[in-house]
Amino acid sequence: MELLLSIPALVKVLGTLSLILILNVLTRNLMAAIAAGALVLGLWSGQPLSAVGRIAWARFSSLDNLLPMPGGVLFPERNFSYTGPREKN
Repeated sequence: MELLLSIPALVKVLGTLSLILILNVLTRNLMAAIAAGALVLGLWSGQPLSAVGRIAWARFSSLDNLLPMPGGVLFPERNFSYTGPREKN
């Protein structure tokens, strides 16, 4: 167990990102893949399951994360209108 906790943070983050990509390909559900990756990273960093849940709830329920959501849901075309090259008429 001590060996898993002593792995450098960069390896943990890259390993977790790899897990998220693999789970996304297998399940075709990005939200579930991100949730599983966050859980694995939290547990791999030595946090108890209850602490991982508290941290996740604090992040998801903060105003910084909640305020941009209504704009993206109500006006999704604004999010995509500036991507890619613009065509000249």
